[in-house]
Amino acid sequence: MENFRKINHKNMSKILLGLGSLVIGFSFISCSKQNNEIESDETKKSEDTSKVYDLNGAFDVSDYLMVQGSKVVNLDGEQVQLHGINAGGYLVTERWMCAATMSHGTTDHYRMTETLVNRFGKEKTLDLWEYYRENFWTEQDFQNIKDMGMNVIRLPFSYMSFDPAYNNVRAKSGQEFNFDVVDDFVEKAAAHGLYIILDMHGAYGSQNGQDHSGFVYSTAEEVDFFSNEENQKKTIHLWEEIAKHYKDVNSIAAYDLLNEPGEKAGSTTTRHFEFFDKVYKAIRKIDEDRPLIFESCWDGQNLPSPKEYGWEGAIYSFHNYSGNYTVDGNFTSYVNKLKGVDAQKFNVPLYMGEFNCYGMEEGWNLVLSLLNSNGWHWTSWTYKLNIINEGQYAGWGVYFSHAERAVVDVDSLEEIKDKRFKIDTAHEDTTLMTFESKRTLKQIMMRHA
Repeated sequence: MENFRKINHKNMSKILLGLGSLVIGFSFISCSKQNNEIESDETKKSEDTSKVYDLNGAFDVSDYLMVQGSKVVNLDGEQVQLHGINAGGYLVTERWMCAATMSHGTTDHYRMTETLVNRFGKEKTLDLWEYYRENFWTEQDFQNIKDMGMNVIRLPFSYMSFDPAYNNVRAKSGQEFNFDVVDDFVEKAAAHGLYIILDMHGAYGSQNGQDHSGFVYSTAEEVDFFSNEENQKKTIHLWEEIAKHYKDVNSIAAYDLLNEPGEKAGSTTTRHFEFFDKVYKAIRKIDEDRPLIFESCWDGQNLPSPKEYGWEGAIYSFHNYSGNYTVDGNFTSYVNKLKGVDAQKFNVPLYMGEFNCYGMEEGWNLVLSLLNSNGWHWTSWTYKLNIINEGQYAGWGVYFSHAERAVVDVDSLEEIKDKRFKIDTAHEDTTLMTFESKRTLKQIMMRHA
């Protein structure tokens, strides 16, 4: 963001944190400080119109987040706990949660896009993805999240979300990447006082071979990302451009470097850490301050000590899907996860980046209380999904849409739009996850966030 207001957060943080305002006991604060003095210096030119982005919204300079020891603090030295939700399905589709499939073969974001291009051409494919995004996420969704008392959204994206070569976003004259879609999301979130965690869910070539990376491989052996220098370089280059673009945006909480890096859900080890280190060094040449999130697949022993690589400003992230549908069994898996992480003595902020407790109301209350009492940051998976039968994925989303599943290699253009691409949260076929007590997951979230 060449013309965006520049702030040296490193120097400012040294001044502010050295003034004695940071004491041993931190005070928890709301992350949505109002400030009417925010100004936007940047006017982004698109092909057909001008658009002004104010990516900081309700956030001012002091709301910029940094890591200090095991805490996340703002530039006033006040501790901030990030409690929120994932925007899964908005920029990266998964076949089980989005209303689309293929009549034969594997369904993933890359192959669906290729199918649409082959059937309808590039322009109509770009129009379709724009229509999908406009319906999948609206202003109402930001307000719903704010109403739950949350202060952050984790935004999963892939290289296709920025790189126009893959027919999800339009090419812009003189620009390698198109940031407009993510800019717009960040801007609207900030207007509602919501931080954004930018999460690299899909790297070039796929880091894990899962559909949520954008491309499915059948076996772990086929996933060559961590030995493929070209795809690594392209992914690091994208992170460099993201870091340049958002360097001084106060409403972005952190960069999540790579989602679930283990091939086909395998565990992380040295080859994954070495790639993390490459990304870390590339970003730190551009931005010394931004909190960087390192993900483990899946437990404490699957991440190194940050001292081993010299990682500063690190947050360690873990995901937990227990697969246990009893309250006690599910809760025990979280207790064990936290104990295992604590035993590593990482001395960094800890973050449950993805998790859910299925259709168990008591399970949600127990786990959210556990995370809060242990000082973990958290974002549940996920805000919204499309399912035909609510009982099939109970608790995986706060909101359920019930659109008919589109078959992208068979249905007509209009049928695809009317089915899969018309699933806004306010749609008459959208319902809230509701427990037997008649309480909703939204109400549970409000209690704990």
